Amino acid sequence: MTSLTRTETINFRCTPNITWVKDSGQIFLIDTDKGQSWTLCGTEAAVWSFLTLGYRYGKVGRFLSLMLKIPEGEARKALIAMLREWQDRGIVQVTGENRRGEPGNQRGM
Repeated sequence: MTSLTRTETINFRCTPNITWVKDSGQIFLIDTDKGQSWTLCGTEAAVWSFLTLGYRYGKVGRFLSLMLKIPEGEARKALIAMLREWQDRGIVQVTGENRRGEPGNQRGM
């Protein structure tokens, strides 16, 4: 089972070549090196906003649970999957990792 606790140490940061702006409930991201762009809407935009405001992963997981009306454990798994997907796209990068390779005590992007 995957968990997010205060003792874990992985952090995600916005990749330096990503420029982003929030506009009318969506987030526009542009990779200035590659010219690639993405639009985050709905749940993804909300998660991005929570993280850039400095909310910890546990709190974001609780928000996701309420937003999606799913158990908190499932919401945390969804958050991990979302962060990993952003990492795979090159939007965020890992700045620290625990033994299990899970997100932990992050503050902001």
